Amino acid sequence: MPARGVPTLTTFPYDELDKREDDHWSGAAVSDDELVAAIRLLAEEAGVFTETAGGVTVAAALALAAEGRFSPDDEVVLCITGNGLKTIDAVAPALPAAPLIAPRVAEVRALVQGERA
Repeated sequence: MPARGVPTLTTFPYDELDKREDDHWSGAAVSDDELVAAIRLLAEEAGVFTETAGGVTVAAALALAAEGRFSPDDEVVLCITGNGLKTIDAVAPALPAAPLIAPRVAEVRALVQGERA
């Protein structure tokens, strides 16, 4: 059961969004390349490896910002909830091949220290 007052997919009146003139709603469509770039950006800048939904969220926010939809005083909150390991296939082509090592501490140490060829 959802928390009191929190809309769910089955109860939120999405058709009412178009009828409210006092609210300013925006959205953006993003390409696969943009979502992969956003996943990489979030990982490199914030240390968060997100799934594709998080990549779309970041990419859409970047697109809206580029369109000037945010003012300098706006506070923008992005909800990133999924782990990138859930959809690794979406970013696999953009990643280098993962090295295979034996399950030994020395192998991990060598990999981390860059001693493996």
